[in-house]
Amino acid sequence: MTFSLGWQKRDDDGNRLTVEFSLVRKKAEWQLQQGRFETRRNYRPTEEDWEQLFETMDRHLARGKVSHTDYKIVERLRKEGK
Repeated sequence: MTFSLGWQKRDDDGNRLTVEFSLVRKKAEWQLQQGRFETRRNYRPTEEDWEQLFETMDRHLARGKVSHTDYKIVERLRKEGK
């Protein structure tokens, strides 16, 4: 019941951002890193981030890297707005 997924996206200015989602037991944490050597900071996800998370989780679920239990926990967290 622990995993971490990350991906990159661009901000409005075209700068690369790294978004990371981690789940430890039932506690979720979103972090954003603006530059390669910058520190990560807590982040409130957008709807686009949630969609990207579920797309990434679907791929990892098919490969057995994410469990169905974790998937259900993340779905519940999204409904709760966390």
